[in-house]
Amino acid sequence: MSFYFKESPLIKELIKQVTKNKEDDLSYEVWQKVCKENGWIEVNIQQDEWIETIKDETKRMLVISYNSLNQDLKWNSKKKEKRLFRKGDEVISFEKDLEYYWDYMSQSKSS
Repeated sequence: MSFYFKESPLIKELIKQVTKNKEDDLSYEVWQKVCKENGWIEVNIQQDEWIETIKDETKRMLVISYNSLNQDLKWNSKKKEKRLFRKGDEVISFEKDLEYYWDYMSQSKSS
């Protein structure tokens, strides 16, 4: 279970918020709110100068790849642009956190 806390640093807060709101799923809006409340900064892929400040080469390449994918017209949408948040060198995505949320919830129910 500690894997989920390491890979998705906001998972405890996300679970609390979903439970508090009596929702069945983690919505993007809830995820975005929790990110902002915990000091994460929304990444605008159109203004990616900050990427060069990421010291970890692997993380930097992942963000650049993600941005390239989102620059493709068939993928580009307002909602898609705002699915990354950063804090220092750490970058999290809604898609990954949603996956970890469901994995964590299914494992905790089977325990």
